[in-house]
Order: sequence, then structure tokens, then C-alpha cells
Amino acid sequence: MWKRRFAMLLIISAPGLFGACSRITTGELITYEPVDERSGRIGLGTMTESDLESAVRARLNSDPQLRDAGLSVDADVVRNEVTLSGIVEAKAMGHRAIELAAASHPGIVVNDRMEVRQR
Repeated sequence: MWKRRFAMLLIISAPGLFGACSRITTGELITYEPVDERSGRIGLGTMTESDLESAVRARLNSDPQLRDAGLSVDADVVRNEVTLSGIVEAKAMGHRAIELAAASHPGIVVNDRMEVRQR
């Protein structure tokens, strides 16, 4: 009987433990990200899509080869993700772009839509 009461207490109190949080499922990984109460956005607080795109572009422009590649960056702050598209000359450049984009904000998901092609 006490196990049942304990389980019920745990179920009832669980939402309070994660107050103002949202569950984000990405493949096998489940994380809890804070929700900005003013905007209702998940994870990034008051960051706008243009802020996120600018942060990623700044990281990409720090690498001379990627700066010359002219990659396109599309951000979605609600989903906490960016999509990189364009042409890179080698796979290593594409991997470098993904690493830099991922380092631009904690927990960001990077979608790779880049093509590897010699110019």
C-alpha cells in the first residue's frame, strides 16, 4: 500500500519538478529545455531567428574557407535548430561547418543540406 501511495505522490509531484520546462525529443536523446515565459519559445529564451543565424554566420565566417563557400543558414528558434545549405569543396569542410554551427549555441541541432562538389 505504501508503494502505491509513494508512486502516486511521485506522479503528482513530477510536473512541479520540471516547472516551466518542455520535453524535447531528438531521436534517442530526450532533454528538458527551459521555456521563456514571455515569448513561449523553448530553449533559446529571447533569441530571435536572425540572432541565431547571425551567431552561426559569425562562427562560419571565422574560418576563411567556409567564409568563401558562402553557405546559407536558415534558423528555427522554436525547434532550436539551424539548416546549413550550399556547396563545399570537401567533406572535411562540411564537417567543420557543422562543428562550428553546433558550437554557436548550446544544444542546437544542425541539419546538413550541403553538397560536396569541386568548384
